[in-house]
Amino acid sequence: MKSKPCHRPKRTLRPPPRYELPPFDLGIPSLPERPREQRKAIHQWTQAREDEAIDEWTRYQTKHHIPLETRAEVSPSARMIVSMTAHGAIKALAGIAPSNVHAAALLAEIAFLSVGLLNRIAKTKPEAIRPVARMKFCWPVMTSTHPHLRDDAEWLVKRIELGEGTGLQIDKFSKWTPDPLHLIALTLLEHIARLRRPDYEPSKLVRAARALPGLNKTTLAQWWNCAERILRESDTDLLTVPALTAGIPPSRKAPANRRAYLMRRLRDKFEALALP
Repeated sequence: MKSKPCHRPKRTLRPPPRYELPPFDLGIPSLPERPREQRKAIHQWTQAREDEAIDEWTRYQTKHHIPLETRAEVSPSARMIVSMTAHGAIKALAGIAPSNVHAAALLAEIAFLSVGLLNRIAKTKPEAIRPVARMKFCWPVMTSTHPHLRDDAEWLVKRIELGEGTGLQIDKFSKWTPDPLHLIALTLLEHIARLRRPDYEPSKLVRAARALPGLNKTTLAQWWNCAERILRESDTDLLTVPALTAGIPPSRKAPANRRAYLMRRLRDKFEALALP
């Protein structure tokens, strides 16, 4: 008697779980905006009104062209303004890209160009990239379905000394998992590292970050105090992030208790990241 063939369902490869960072930005600040029309009113502009706004913007750029890009070659302040302008434009595109195919395409082109130029510098003049790469936890690379069109990621990571200045163990042996709180801890640590760079304008927070000793188990409390200050000054409320509140025990009902629980867990993530 012949056995019936066993038809098993095909296995599909599922991507590893990815977690979104909480909705706050600890990166480069945005340029201050002038008072303007409400968003809804702008969406309802006629074509004539849009053309008028574009003409006004073009005339202003032509008449008041300020060569900050050239000044940025020698001035940290000018570099920061240029960076803030680019950052604001990218954030604007990213905000509408999920619901706008054209914006998503423009964002992809900017990313493609930026990563290509960045890694060309990393390959030919890695010493220019190392100061920032050493304080980062990950790095963008170009990939492709064709092996000859891909970046050699492992070679590039070693060449730019990725993460070697963070004082953290970020490799396959590190004792952490990519859950939301760990990603917030990494974001905070990366922001502190950014504030310690010499191109940031001095402020109380920048001076506090620069005064920190190297991160380890002994100095963890000092780094945590700086991270708490960053959270306070960014007006971030962890209770507004659903991915975090889902793990709070039901017995903790008061907002203050729920917030304290998340902060304790976030501090534990700091401790897991710090090297002995």
